[in-house]
Amino acid sequence: ICEHRVGRHKKLPNKVDVLAFHIDVQKRALYYCITGVSEDFSMYPIEYGMYPEQKGGKLGYANVRSTLQRRYKGMSDEMVIERGVGVLVKMLKTKRFAREDGVVLTADVGLVDGGYQSDAVHNGVIQSGQSGVYVAYGRGVKAADTPMMLLKRASGEKRSKDMFVPWRMMADANRRGTRYVLFCSNSVKTFVHRRIRTDIGEKGSFLLPAGIHKEFASHISGSESR
Repeated sequence: ICEHRVGRHKKLPNKVDVLAFHIDVQKRALYYCITGVSEDFSMYPIEYGMYPEQKGGKLGYANVRSTLQRRYKGMSDEMVIERGVGVLVKMLKTKRFAREDGVVLTADVGLVDGGYQSDAVHNGVIQSGQSGVYVAYGRGVKAADTPMMLLKRASGEKRSKDMFVPWRMMADANRRGTRYVLFCSNSVKTFVHRRIRTDIGEKGSFLLPAGIHKEFASHISGSESR
């Protein structure tokens, strides 16, 4: 289904008013996706890929040839991640995208996966010098667990107003003056897959730009049955 959610647009549709990006951190490479979102929660992934960029734009992790370790030779595992995250965050946060009406947008917010080498990821975000970028952690909430939005609110916490896509932004007790995002990974996956299954043109739909997106579709749909 995802593979065929393709529009004719090469620029962002006019209804997009917010841009956000996510970086998935792996040992040898970083995945990223920049998505435009409208007020009715329609989603328009506008650019995705890997850093370092792979020959032919391939996305399969098993076939990664251009690695972070080759890009930053001689550095420790921690410094490789820190440097890679810092460079990619700055690149994505400062990149400019034009809407069809000529309005230019940049990313309002970014989330960087903190599940691998958390300290290095945090340092990379800081080194990028970009605001509005947070380290994020996905947590699977089981049926027997207390729903995330029913947990006691921490001091200074911000949280989602939507019970169906729960997230919490909290102060990091180990890093003064910084905040991180905790979200329910199951709910986010369900939300994205509902967007993909919504008919094109309807509120809350999902539409890729003109082009062939078979690998991306396989990648984004792989964590749940289609």
